[in-house]
Amino acid sequence: MNFRVWEMIGVLLMACTLAPGAALAHTGIGPTGGFTAGLVHPFAGIDHLLVLLAVGWWAAMMGGYARWLLPLNFVSAMALGAAVQQWGMVWSEAEVLVSLSVVMMGGVLLRNWRAAMVPAMMGVTAFALFHGYVHAAEMGHETGAIAYASGFLTATAMLQTAGFGLGRWTCRYRWPRLTFGMLCAGVGTYLLTGV
Repeated sequence: MNFRVWEMIGVLLMACTLAPGAALAHTGIGPTGGFTAGLVHPFAGIDHLLVLLAVGWWAAMMGGYARWLLPLNFVSAMALGAAVQQWGMVWSEAEVLVSLSVVMMGGVLLRNWRAAMVPAMMGVTAFALFHGYVHAAEMGHETGAIAYASGFLTATAMLQTAGFGLGRWTCRYRWPRLTFGMLCAGVGTYLLTGV
């Protein structure tokens, strides 16, 4: 890929941060039930979008078994977090922890942190539990949980794959990783001030 393509990607990512406040909110925007709503939701929330891309990017950076274990673990833990919410557990600070996960993934990319597998898996599991919980909390109760969960888990896998691709394509250069890491850290910090 040439430099122009990366400029366009950078502009697109920056535009996401300038989206109206409603785009950053979770509940009550657009349809809240069914497969399509679940599929669209991770693309509509900047916090989910950035974390999913960052987890895929981190998997590419770490290489080896992490290439598939980190994304697979994220999807599995996210499903568990959604199930926990549907079972009636209340995590009052879930939104704060979701925003914190954006900051932390930004730090991981900025530091080019290649953790041992166990700490990496623990971090990804913790982030995913809260992201899954928040996704399920936003689901409309008038429709089935299975269709909605299938949609957001499919979107999760797609976004992580995109992040993995970005990480692989940019592995020779530091600036895309640093730029994306700063974007994550900045947006996460902004979100933390609003929750």
